[in-house]
Amino acid sequence: RQRYFYGKEGFQSEKMEFGKLLAKAIETGEPSGNDEVDFAATFLKQYPIREPKDEGYPGITAKLVDPKTGTEIVVLCRPDGIDPDKNILGDHKSGTSVWTQSRVDKSDQLTYDAMVWKLRTGKIPNLRLHAYHNEKKSIQNFETTRRLFQILLMGGEAIKAWRGIVKMAV
Repeated sequence: RQRYFYGKEGFQSEKMEFGKLLAKAIETGEPSGNDEVDFAATFLKQYPIREPKDEGYPGITAKLVDPKTGTEIVVLCRPDGIDPDKNILGDHKSGTSVWTQSRVDKSDQLTYDAMVWKLRTGKIPNLRLHAYHNEKKSIQNFETTRRLFQILLMGGEAIKAWRGIVKMAV
């Protein structure tokens, strides 16, 4: 709330700072000055479009319509990379959490990204997650997808969240 409503920066752990440095190194292609960040940035999958921007927003936008009110809701996702020719959305993760295929298959963030992409393009994307494990100094690559019913359920959750925001703001 402090960040989104008041523009204040929140707590930043060492791992969060690493993730920010990594994202910047991947986006710019420039060395960060941190050997570990530069190693991870060199070997993590790169995409033709990095950190996409859409209509002035940092990410991809689409519109959902609340069936009860007819209100158009702008939804935004921020994949780390896109390969539009192959219909791929890619995400990079770093930290000490272990990623597994099961965890990737259940990731709400990836489902949300797939929902926004489907709304925007009419296509269900191929999803990729590339994880750098800070302690093991290793990279794992995962592929997954979503089915239409998962995307529709996420759309319902997004509309429900929007209604809660409107209710809180009134």
